[in-house]
Amino acid sequence: MNGADILAEMLTGYDVDTVFGVPGDTNVSFYEALRHREDEITHVMARDERSAGYIADAYGRFTNRPGIAECPSRAGPMYTLPPETLRFSEHIIDPSRTCRSWSGLRR
Repeated sequence: MNGADILAEMLTGYDVDTVFGVPGDTNVSFYEALRHREDEITHVMARDERSAGYIADAYGRFTNRPGIAECPSRAGPMYTLPPETLRFSEHIIDPSRTCRSWSGLRR
């Protein structure tokens, strides 16, 4: 079991049934963990990270469930700032997350 499996297990523990996001090179392990739980968690692919954030926000507001936006690291978190700022300004706690892969680093 790796960190991605633990995260996917934690999401199911919090009754998260839908994750919105954009696949990237740094979150492959998370998508692999989601694939093993496709009967529990549905992934909805968005056009870009900002769209994923807004979709997750709308999902959370309309369903009263956690709206999780997932994006790859590097520039991805910067693109989720507009929807995060909107949620923060309206006092809504609904986390986005980012994946960071260290496998490509060399000493």
